[in-house]
Amino acid sequence: MDGLPALVITISDEGGDLTGAILFYLIRRDERQPPHSSPGIPEPLFNLRFDGKVLDFRVSHRRSHGARTANDPDEGLLLREGNESEIVHVARDE
Repeated sequence: MDGLPALVITISDEGGDLTGAILFYLIRRDERQPPHSSPGIPEPLFNLRFDGKVLDFRVSHRRSHGARTANDPDEGLLLREGNESEIVHVARDE
């Protein structure tokens, strides 16, 4: 986003089972300043499943920015760095 990292997902299949973590970045757009990002704290991924086409996982929201607000998006995009043509749409599952 704005040429800055927004999130990093790391997945491994060492030992046979999928494991992983996600790192979200806070992107700030302060007045009269260029956008900048800072990393949060990595969170583990839960219930990872990959069927050869779709990667499904859950992530905890325990260290979130607080209660959900009207401005929180219900969907987003994931893309593989260097291959922006493969955009993945993600949606909130409540």
